[in-house]
Amino acid sequence: MGDPKTTGRGFSPGAGKDGAGQTPFDRCRAAAESGGAAAQCRLAEMYFRGEGTERDLPSAVVWLRRARENGAAGAGERLAEAERALAAENEALGSLAAAGDADAQVRLGLRLLRWEDAEEDAAAVSLFQKAAGAGHARAMCSLAECLCWGNGAAQDPAEAFRLYRESAGRGCAAGLNGLGICYSYGQGVGRDDAEALRCFRRAAKLGDTHAQYNLGTRGRGSAKRLQEAFRWYLRAAVQGYAPAQAAVGEIFYFEKEKYAEAAVWLRRAAEQGQAEAQRLLSSCYDCGDGVEADPEEALKWRRKADAQGRVSVRGELGICCRKGEEYRLAFATDRGKAEEFARVKALAEQGDAAAQNRLGGLYSAGEGVRANCLEANKWYKRAAGQGNADAQFSLGNCYFYGDGVPVDRAEAAEWYRKAAAQGHKLARIRLSTGV
Repeated sequence: MGDPKTTGRGFSPGAGKDGAGQTPFDRCRAAAESGGAAAQCRLAEMYFRGEGTERDLPSAVVWLRRARENGAAGAGERLAEAERALAAENEALGSLAAAGDADAQVRLGLRLLRWEDAEEDAAAVSLFQKAAGAGHARAMCSLAECLCWGNGAAQDPAEAFRLYRESAGRGCAAGLNGLGICYSYGQGVGRDDAEALRCFRRAAKLGDTHAQYNLGTRGRGSAKRLQEAFRWYLRAAVQGYAPAQAAVGEIFYFEKEKYAEAAVWLRRAAEQGQAEAQRLLSSCYDCGDGVEADPEEALKWRRKADAQGRVSVRGELGICCRKGEEYRLAFATDRGKAEEFARVKALAEQGDAAAQNRLGGLYSAGEGVRANCLEANKWYKRAAGQGNADAQFSLGNCYFYGDGVPVDRAEAAEWYRKAAAQGHKLARIRLSTGV
């Protein structure tokens, strides 16, 4: 039986780029992310056929479901067809996996993890264990990730470290990056920043985008190392890694003051769902930095960022827009936000953890009140102390970016770990990328 995952005959990475460096697939995905039902159907079709991207039936199903929810004509029928194709593909993968094909075991395991279901996670771990036992380096890395965060199995940092090390020893770039994360945060091994850096460099030279991003992050705190950090970010960004695209955009905006270039990279990251890029892109449209001023476009991107919860952009107070040496702050003063602020504050003062977290977000974003990162930090701490995972994640962001507190990456990691232990997806992503 041949490989059940095929690549569309027309797939050529980077083909058909426009002046902004975007392919037809990029533009279609951007339109789909913006909520266009027709674009969602078209994007699903591109995933289904492998047009401009690798064939990806699970993604096709996800986008067809969204299109159906948005009332797209014919989406239901096409969804049924895609689900049948996905079931057949999974059955083929399952047959290969059952026959001991390690590659199929890994691919099927990764596919099961996408559905974020406890039983599916456990099945994925079982598949990874079989492939890892056969010496499959990527399976070792995937199993290590599950053991780090308790996906489908009990957390076991020491075993995760061992698996990352063995995977790295077999030349797996992702394993090297995982090993670097273990050394960076002292997971399953004593903390060793120098060894972490060596692992990240080795992985980055092998083309691992996460490692390239991690190297960039470690250079952001030093003006002397900023240019090197920028180079590593750019390497990951041109490969389509959204966090790196956001970082490139931020450096162009805040450090280089090249707003047109900043807007290009921020849009690429924002279209992939990066909340920090969405918020700063909103600022660009609000002030006309690098783009033509457009209040409606600014509001659209700000709402997208707000929908993902509290985010942090360096130097941000509400919306902070820069033109030359002039800064302008925009505050949400509409009556609805002011009334919400009053209601949330009353509940927060009564000790409601969810309200305390929301109040922190309102202070951070300047919604219904003048933005105040010190007050935001205070309320995040109160909610985090009560075990609120969203607040723990936001507090981690405060320490990571220095919002209302001095920058403290170790403290940030501690709060990210607490949130991740409760299943907070974004916290797990932060930790898994070494941030």
